[in-house]
Amino acid sequence: MTNLGLGGQCHLDPTVAMVIRDRPADLITLKLGVNCVISGSLNARTFPAAITGMVSIIRERQPLVPIGLVSPIMYPSREKEPNAVGCTMRDVRDAIRDVCQRLTDAGDRNLSFYDGLQIFGRAEMEQYSADQCHPDADGIEVLAEAFDRIVMSDLMSRIRG
Repeated sequence: MTNLGLGGQCHLDPTVAMVIRDRPADLITLKLGVNCVISGSLNARTFPAAITGMVSIIRERQPLVPIGLVSPIMYPSREKEPNAVGCTMRDVRDAIRDVCQRLTDAGDRNLSFYDGLQIFGRAEMEQYSADQCHPDADGIEVLAEAFDRIVMSDLMSRIRG
């Protein structure tokens, strides 16, 4: 397992896509959106293009590896409130879902979208987060179990055929 958790620095940089592209993988998950959109480094126009670029770069050497695009978990203060570039978390989730749909319509049968709200939604955030942004220790366990159940089990079933 290789984890490129970028600690608030995931801005869909092409160099990161190249690192992922060049590492052998059985499956890839890309948890996208919060840092690059809420910070304002990407907007409604550039965010979808950056996702498309990242997936395209990875596909250069990983054409058949299952990739899961995972949207943000619940972020109560940003669900409906636009950031400096006019995006809400709803917009971010919709953009990731749309990019995934467009790429699968174009022929990428090994790309899947996973809604972060299904992994860690409002109820979980209220119960397991003091700042309503970052899950606490128990919340991380809840999130990990849901991620395994929703994302990993689906991607692993694609590997097994």
